[in-house]
Amino acid sequence: FSFGRTRDTATTRSREGLEAQGRAAMLSSAIANAGFGHVILNEAVAKGHDAARFMESISASGTAPPADPGQLSRAPSGALYDASPARTTDVWSPTSTQLDDAFARDLADSAVLDALFPALFDPGDSSPSGSDTTRLFFLSARGFMRSYPTRIAPADELPPELAPVQQQLLRSAGPAADPQRAVIWSDTHDDPAAGGLLISAYTPVYSDDEYRGLIGVDLSLASLLAKADAIEVTPNGYAFVIDRNGGLLPGASSDIIRREMSNSENSGFAQIIERMRAGDTDARRVTVNGQAVFVAYSPLGSYGGSLALVAPVDDVTAEAADVTSAIRKEGNRTEMITIGTMVAFLVLALVGAAWLNRALLTRPIAELVRGTKAVATGDLSARIPSGSRDELGALAISFNMMTDELRGRRDALRAEMAERRRAENELHALFAAMTDLVLVLDREGTLLRQAPTRAAEHPIGDADETGIIGRTAGELLGETQAAPLVEAIRNSLTTGDTETVEYSLTVAGEQRWFSAMISPLTDETVVWVARDVTEIVGAQRLLERRVEERTRELSALLDISRGIASTLEPQRLVGVIFEQLRRIIDFNGSSVLVLRGDALVVLDFDRTNFPDLQTR
Repeated sequence: FSFGRTRDTATTRSREGLEAQGRAAMLSSAIANAGFGHVILNEAVAKGHDAARFMESISASGTAPPADPGQLSRAPSGALYDASPARTTDVWSPTSTQLDDAFARDLADSAVLDALFPALFDPGDSSPSGSDTTRLFFLSARGFMRSYPTRIAPADELPPELAPVQQQLLRSAGPAADPQRAVIWSDTHDDPAAGGLLISAYTPVYSDDEYRGLIGVDLSLASLLAKADAIEVTPNGYAFVIDRNGGLLPGASSDIIRREMSNSENSGFAQIIERMRAGDTDARRVTVNGQAVFVAYSPLGSYGGSLALVAPVDDVTAEAADVTSAIRKEGNRTEMITIGTMVAFLVLALVGAAWLNRALLTRPIAELVRGTKAVATGDLSARIPSGSRDELGALAISFNMMTDELRGRRDALRAEMAERRRAENELHALFAAMTDLVLVLDREGTLLRQAPTRAAEHPIGDADETGIIGRTAGELLGETQAAPLVEAIRNSLTTGDTETVEYSLTVAGEQRWFSAMISPLTDETVVWVARDVTEIVGAQRLLERRVEERTRELSALLDISRGIASTLEPQRLVGVIFEQLRRIIDFNGSSVLVLRGDALVVLDFDRTNFPDLQTR
């Protein structure tokens, strides 16, 4: 009985260890495959950014060739379009279009996209069949559209105006709804003419601060879904994908997953779907289609949505079944030998059985149990002697190889964590030694982050216990005082140069003066490094007050001089003036030039015999 229990414990722990290892491997695979899916989806973002920046640079440089609106034709609906058979892109503008300078500018600036759009379809293949991208287009804020590839449509089918959904799209990408100028994703939609299930990424286009419209990139999901179906999780495993709204995308396993999603009694699987919609990453054991499975899932990046891998538990632990069978066979064989020996040799067999039980059976299994328990408690240095050449010896070798691999991965992880802690400690030490105020702000003056320097210990302006992060400079300092600071931030972002400003703040209930250096960090954020210069400002003000006092004293002296000038002899008057000056600014001797007739006379003043003056 004891031997059977030990054998069962060993096999159970082996199965549990393989389950944990398999779950971890599935999670790593889900993260890697989701990252690959993100690369596929990010194609739309990258192409939209490239087209928007290219058009913005051409517009800013003023090198766009002039365009002639007169080359466009008028459709029966009243819309304008390019009827040239040799055109690279389709051009369309609504009936309400005014043929003014603004329209000519949209037409000219977007003409450069005729060369860019074909290249963006696929850098190695300019044909639409060589890329997941199905369409690229520019939609101006006035409703003008240029798209690639061309789609042949009769002129009488061209609409007169933008569809409501396109008008809403322009508003959604505009500065009011999208002040950060971020990429906007569409919901998944079906377009049989463009290749089936699509998503679209819309990138705003600006000329300086003028909203010009947006670049749209339609991306086929066929490649992503095909790669998901091709993932080899286990022999009976599969994958599925949900979109950014939590809807199930079509795939080889869609019927199974859709049935489980509608099964109100399967709460475990419902929780997994909710965590996928929330963008979490994890691996869990649940029941799907009446079978115990592992489900590992990870989000698909900025688009949203999530990729999940599903594998039956039996597939993951198939190796454990082989190990269990080997242990049981070896145990049964050893038991039969022991019993036969006991029957044949009687008392001597008892001694031999005891020796065999310890040397050939109990000790190898005990070593296996000891090693398994050690690994279960986190001791990856445990090893099992592998002197025998039977199944237990092979199992011991496999166990030792597994612990060596796990130990190597753990040591690498510890080294990485130690390096990160060291870098973090260095950064904290640097900040702890700084008395400067270090902030990260955006273009509008909103405080995004604050470095933990010594200056961060004191409240700033009108900051309360909720802190300053997320608040604007206007809220902390008042709009009047904040206006020049925000202007300096925008100048730094525009020019790319470092700006210097001086300003005052209320810190810990005291008025303090700061000198700040503002440098660009990204296209929309700056680093603000402010130093307390209150003492320097105070010294300057003290010097100004002293100069002002000296000026008042000199003015008083001049007033006295004017009053007595008419009552004293010139020599006596000059002596009085010099004596008053000496009281303000000490000196050893002085002279004055006096005009007598046509001659200049020098009067020397000697402080030792004042008020006598000597003429020379």
